Amino acid sequence: MDDRLKQFQTRKSRVESTIILGVLTLVVSALLFVFDGPTVLVVATVIVGAITVFFGYSSFVTVQDDFKQSVLKELLEDSVDNGYYDPKQGLSETQVYQSEALSKADHFKSEDFLSGSIMGVSFVSSDVFLMRLQTISTGKSTTTTYVPYFTGRVFSFEFNKTFEGALQVLEEGKPQTQRPYKTLEMESDAFNDRFRIFATNDHSAFYVLTPHMMEALMKIENNHPGKLSFSFVNSKFFVAINNDLNTFELKMFRPINQTSLEAFKKDLAILHDIVTTLKLNRKIFEKETFDFTQS
Repeated sequence: MDDRLKQFQTRKSRVESTIILGVLTLVVSALLFVFDGPTVLVVATVIVGAITVFFGYSSFVTVQDDFKQSVLKELLEDSVDNGYYDPKQGLSETQVYQSEALSKADHFKSEDFLSGSIMGVSFVSSDVFLMRLQTISTGKSTTTTYVPYFTGRVFSFEFNKTFEGALQVLEEGKPQTQRPYKTLEMESDAFNDRFRIFATNDHSAFYVLTPHMMEALMKIENNHPGKLSFSFVNSKFFVAINNDLNTFELKMFRPINQTSLEAFKKDLAILHDIVTTLKLNRKIFEKETFDFTQS
């Protein structure tokens, strides 16, 4: 493993040097323009600098793709039971919107798919990027552009138990469905201050959101910055964290070594935290049907 890390670090350093060279060339071209105006030399240096930066960035993407397939795949798959990692694959739109917590996007993208099980609880997950079209008017002109509203990771946990109905615990927003949710408040003022609770049946919601469960959800929210949503729908439990992060990415000008591998493992912290803190393998989530729609 150490030899592979050194090889990737060498490749990455060369690419970073290329990018730096390209940026310096563009800086020189800017200085030449200030002193000499738009000369042929200035145009030439701009073209050379731009091509160099573009080539460097493209090469960096190639290094990152190779690193994910050669090193990160092995690391992540060994970190969970029955692990499977595919950097090019992601959750489908259907899987993401099944949570009923995220509004449908005008532009949808997902990648860095990871599946497996922890303590017997099966899961699938991926980075998800959602954007909507927005029209911006300056008075003189109107521009339509894509604006991101969710950049983070979505997790889906599978249970033997089927939830006949749904329960939503959201830091922001409201359920994105025609399902007849009702807004609830729990006995914990601290919990109500952090989350909005929606359920198809209040008795069922109180059954699931025990004092321990509410404390656990608040603990996860404390440990992982970002806007969180927790959704119980049918036989699945969804967690979405909107934290403006792109998981499992190499950082420019940061070395590839054992320390960086440990950082990638820490990206899995929320996954382990969800299963262990919420105790998702306990009996409440096993086998028999739990009905959210009837008392």
